[in-house]
Amino acid sequence: MQPQIRFLGGYALADSRGRPVRVPTKKCWALLGYLVMSKGKDVPRDEIAALLWPRSSDANARASLRQEIAVLRKVLAFAGLPEIDSTKELVRLPLPAPAADALLMAELIETNTPEALREAVALYRGDFLNGLSVSAHPFEDWQWVERLRLKALAQTAYLQLLAQDADGPDTEQAIDTATSLLAVEPTQEQAHRTLMRLYRRMGRRAEALQQFQRCAAVLQRELDTEPSQETVDLAARIRADLEGPSRNGKNGAPDRRKPLRVGQAMRAPQRDATHTVILMLSSLAGVADLYSRLDPAQLAEAQDRLHRFAAQQITDRGGHLIAGWGDRVMACFGHPVLAASDHDRAIGAAQAIASKDIELPADAILRAGVALARGRVLIRANPSGNGQAELVGVAVRQVCDLVNAAHGGEVVITADLRSRISATFETRNIMLGQSSQVGGSVQGYLLRR
Repeated sequence: MQPQIRFLGGYALADSRGRPVRVPTKKCWALLGYLVMSKGKDVPRDEIAALLWPRSSDANARASLRQEIAVLRKVLAFAGLPEIDSTKELVRLPLPAPAADALLMAELIETNTPEALREAVALYRGDFLNGLSVSAHPFEDWQWVERLRLKALAQTAYLQLLAQDADGPDTEQAIDTATSLLAVEPTQEQAHRTLMRLYRRMGRRAEALQQFQRCAAVLQRELDTEPSQETVDLAARIRADLEGPSRNGKNGAPDRRKPLRVGQAMRAPQRDATHTVILMLSSLAGVADLYSRLDPAQLAEAQDRLHRFAAQQITDRGGHLIAGWGDRVMACFGHPVLAASDHDRAIGAAQAIASKDIELPADAILRAGVALARGRVLIRANPSGNGQAELVGVAVRQVCDLVNAAHGGEVVITADLRSRISATFETRNIMLGQSSQVGGSVQGYLLRR
């Protein structure tokens, strides 16, 4: 066994017997790192001095470098590594690649065999010289560039290995490779997709959808973006597999998601999570004008008829009933995975609800106004402790504002949702003024068949 220098995921030096060798100063570690990563090339003394002592005069910086070289010589001799070769102007360290994990990893990746790639990724235990700080900006800049380069190199190796593993017979090994890659770079969307496909292959479709949620969460948190359409479409296919087909009487193709029982509200999740969904809120327009003419029992019956009909339309189209209170019913579409078809499902449910006549005593007939908004919301347990879900987010306020602008039989949608639906409607721009509860004007569109 030869002496080993660890740069990835920390920094450590061991002799040929595996015993740790102490490197006394951080500047000595920085010098060792710079010389090793120079791969035996001559490095000007002035270059190293400016890198490690940028605030010192040239003379003081060169004097400090001479001291650190002297210290490093003793360290290398104690560890059994080659000596530093230096002149008055140049310094170099002729170190064999296997002695340093960063150099060995790069060498193995160039070999590009499954065995070499597996050995290479095993060497990548984290960032280059992680935890080393020497308070020298030029060195920190160089250190940062090396970290990015080596991390990208490790990701490339992981992706090559994952492509080979995913096509092989050992699915569990492929899952381990994908999981390890995500530990290195959680925003690697290709790895998330591969992991979703692998779980699907094994019949672990619920885990595949959970992986999609992890992907969406990390992309939002780290990059302020959403999964690509390819990832969203894959999640939709997996969800269709999980829930099974609902025959449409024509070709047996699935045309809806497994619904909740009519009137059953969405249950609270085990943990808070953020999702992009389509929210729908319906309200009986004009019912307030009848309060003085109807007793509470009659009003309650009208509200119940709206709740039952709306719940049926929502669940038949794969939506989730969130809550029903008074003359209002709230639902969401696209949970846990928003698919392109959800936009048209939500529109279909909204049109059906808005078209339903709700008969009341005193020869009154009312229709609901319906609002739709698309956005990211937090889904959590209702603070009341009733076991139902509560949604929090700007989209919730938007849909509440827009439903107030919808007359009976009308459907009002946000501009963002309008650009995503496949059906063709005539639209009328609606601007809600500064009274909007979201703190400003909300743009909405009135749908007409």
